Amino acid sequence: MALIAEARDVEVRLNTGAWVGRNAQIFINFPQAIPGLRLPSAMRIEWRTRGRFNAGVAIPGQRALVYQGPITSNVSGDFFDFTYRIDGRHFDRRLQFQPVFEIEPLP
Repeated sequence: MALIAEARDVEVRLNTGAWVGRNAQIFINFPQAIPGLRLPSAMRIEWRTRGRFNAGVAIPGQRALVYQGPITSNVSGDFFDFTYRIDGRHFDRRLQFQPVFEIEPLP
């Protein structure tokens, strides 16, 4: 049994002031352990954006590149549309998790 959930128009605003004028990579990182999910590979997370950040796919425990290039303002962001595809055999209660964004400056 497959379960599909969506979260639309999730606004992400990142404090990028420390990197203005530099090139950097921004990653979205999903936690490995998610309460309510018995097996991390039982969930696939897909997202689309409005164009500033990259669309992508990941499973819990992975991180994905959402932006690479110049940081031009103190706040960088985009709107995300998330789709969660879950194998219902490994789902046992309400899911709770938050992705983390990581910024790495480039040389």
